[in-house]
Amino acid sequence: MSENTSESGSSERRVGPTVSRDKWLLHARQKLARGYVLILAKGDKRRANFYLPEKGYEMCAYDVARALVSSGEVVPTGEHPLGTRYELPSAKA
Repeated sequence: MSENTSESGSSERRVGPTVSRDKWLLHARQKLARGYVLILAKGDKRRANFYLPEKGYEMCAYDVARALVSSGEVVPTGEHPLGTRYELPSAKA
């Protein structure tokens, strides 16, 4: 019986789903195209979120958010209590 217990204990360990960076970039671009803004935390905090007033906040992978900013796909449009707000250049107009 102890073998089953140890096996079930190890099978309960969960690992988060792995999503490729390309899929994250595609997901982020789709969110931004639907009107979401990207909020990137300032300082040492490695946190990024999508925000839409009607729907609230959703998590964004920090490395993907940084890639969008460094590539110029999103531009800063102001400050937010959680950090700097970024949007697609066409949404800024």
